[in-house]
Amino acid sequence: MNEQKPCGCGGNNIANSALDPFEEVLAPGCDRTVSKEVCVEANVTIRPTVDARTPIVNCVGGPSLRSCAALGFIPSDTGTCTFSVSQVLCVNVPIHFDAEARVVRGTVACGTTFPEGNCQDEPSTACTFSQGRFRTDEELTAELLASAPGGQIVLGIGTQGFSFTVDSMDDVDTVYNNEVPTRPMGPGLAAYNNLYIQLLAANLNVLNNATCPFAETAIAAANAFLASGVVSNDTASTLGTALDTYNNGNAAGCPEHCE
Repeated sequence: MNEQKPCGCGGNNIANSALDPFEEVLAPGCDRTVSKEVCVEANVTIRPTVDARTPIVNCVGGPSLRSCAALGFIPSDTGTCTFSVSQVLCVNVPIHFDAEARVVRGTVACGTTFPEGNCQDEPSTACTFSQGRFRTDEELTAELLASAPGGQIVLGIGTQGFSFTVDSMDDVDTVYNNEVPTRPMGPGLAAYNNLYIQLLAANLNVLNNATCPFAETAIAAANAFLASGVVSNDTASTLGTALDTYNNGNAAGCPEHCE
């Protein structure tokens, strides 16, 4: 089996020596999303308008023989009547905020040079097994464990924190029997028991070539968490759930579950 490189690459592709130095080689790229908070202000000006409509004249009561003054009206010197009418307005102003992003090429940084092709150009065609399959199929589990570097799978990092090394089928049974001696004790122990089981299964799936970036990230996060020695039942549960999602073939961009 080909060794996985830090970038998730593995296998032998085209050796550099076989390439024409003037030939353009197109390698698979990748898409990433970055975020930037931008504050946008809007200045709103409201200019009121008043439109006079056609007056509607109605008679109030019947005709009277009394003068307007006698009826309580004040005679106008100009022959017109002027009065004020006010109305409170509620103005709703819909405003849509958006932004246009312009992306230009930035600095190019060169990394490690490999003597031969090192980029994985095709996704894994393998499929994943759930933790139950590895528990019942001892022959498959033993074969994959033997193919691991040094014949062992470290659940964590070395002997740090709550890390546990699996290098035999007895250790596999220890994990599945919820008897890992280095696990924290107390409430929430079930979350850690499940984390060890799912992490072991995830490592076995990767050894079986059913790998993907999601699995590598989830395994690395679980290893770092166990090695930290920090007790957090919520974190153990979250990491266990993520690994279970991968093991059951439900993680985006990862191999599907074996039929």
